[in-house]
Amino acid sequence: MFGGDDIVAVEQATLDAIGKTNLVTENMPEVIEIQPKAGHPFQQIHGPFKDPYLVVKYGEELGIGSRKYALVDVTTVPPAEANMAPISAKSM
Repeated sequence: MFGGDDIVAVEQATLDAIGKTNLVTENMPEVIEIQPKAGHPFQQIHGPFKDPYLVVKYGEELGIGSRKYALVDVTTVPPAEANMAPISAKSM
């Protein structure tokens, strides 16, 4: 899950993360012709001429945001340390 206050940076981080994965071709419908040497997994599905990074490039050029980002790992607080009131269910 990615989040932030700069939509261009969030989209760039998401595309980069997806780009590091391998496309699971066994899960793709048979009607889609996979292009394994196309690069990014989205290009393998949609074709080599459909660059998924164009939208973030244009967003940065329009001044909507920046393609620069820093990933911050956010972990959950163990329940013993959360110091929260217990949640109770009310019957109706």
